[in-house]
Parts: sequence; structure tokens; C-alpha cells
Amino acid sequence: SLVLLTACSGMKKSVIVPEGDPWVKEVGKVGRVILDLHAKKEMPGVEVETVSVENADVVFVKKEGKLQHVIFPGSKELPDWIDNFSYDKVLFTNSTSVLVHKGFLRQYELLRPALIERFGTLNEGETAIVCGASLGGALATLTMNEFSDKIYLGCTFGAPKVGDSTFTEQFRKSDRFFRVVVES
Repeated sequence: SLVLLTACSGMKKSVIVPEGDPWVKEVGKVGRVILDLHAKKEMPGVEVETVSVENADVVFVKKEGKLQHVIFPGSKELPDWIDNFSYDKVLFTNSTSVLVHKGFLRQYELLRPALIERFGTLNEGETAIVCGASLGGALATLTMNEFSDKIYLGCTFGAPKVGDSTFTEQFRKSDRFFRVVVES
């Protein structure tokens, strides 16, 4: 079974979700898409677009022309690790009180115009699934916070802590965003 936590690392308790739970199926679908992308597997009717700005990357997956998944990869190169260790807290985008990790926000801000554009293509009531691993999980968490009304499911795999207690408190309000860890 999986252990699902809210996407903010600050949560103190875990929830063990049994195999038959519908969320496990949804998280499994996300994992399958990631594995297929990584293996460069042919996916008929699926369009994959990678946006890279400096060292920040995001992958948009569309099926039949509609945005389905927004996927953030983890750390790959030295500039990513420099951002990982730029942990001073700064004000989050469009906020006067929420503080977040400076390095994660730097990468997020590089990708934000592409996110605004792609989420803007969704019609009323349409949503996407957002996920990321490690550094990508931090970027996914920031995305989930800003675009929560456009996201059906958000899950992170091994995401680090992203923001202060105010950020965590705001984020815990959603029951659609999860942090996935393996129970040991």
C-alpha cells in the first residue's frame, strides 16, 4: 500500500491508503504516464511538449488536444542543486505574507508564463493532473497552490518542504493534493 500525505512536507501524520482506494488508481495512472514518457514509449493520440527555461523544465501532456498532465522532473544538473540549496524564504508570487523557498521560487517563476498559458487553455470545469519528483515535486507544489482551481489531482514524489507555516496551512485545505512516500 501507499502512504499518502498532503503535498506539504509539514504534515505530521500519514494516511495509509488501501490498494482498492480510487486515489491509488489515479496516482498509479500518473506514475504510468511518467514511466511511459521516460521510456519514450509511443503513446497514440498523445502530444508531449517540454518547456525549458534556463535549468527549469516542465512537461505538458495533451491528449486529443486537451491538457491532461503537467509533470515536473527532479534535479538533473549543478544549477538545480544550487537552487535546492538556496533555501532563504521569500514572498510567494502575488502574496504579501506567504514565504517560500527562494531557489524553488526562482525556477517556478521561470516556468510560470508557460503554466499561465497552458492552464489558460482549459475550459470552465476542465482540469489537469500535476505531479513532480524531488525538486519537481517542489515546483508541482507551488503550481498546485497557484492553480488549484484548474487541478483535479496533484501528487508529489519525495518533495521537499516548500513554504512556511502559512503556506502549509493554506495548502492543507485541499483533499486533492498528495505527497507520496514509500512506507518503510
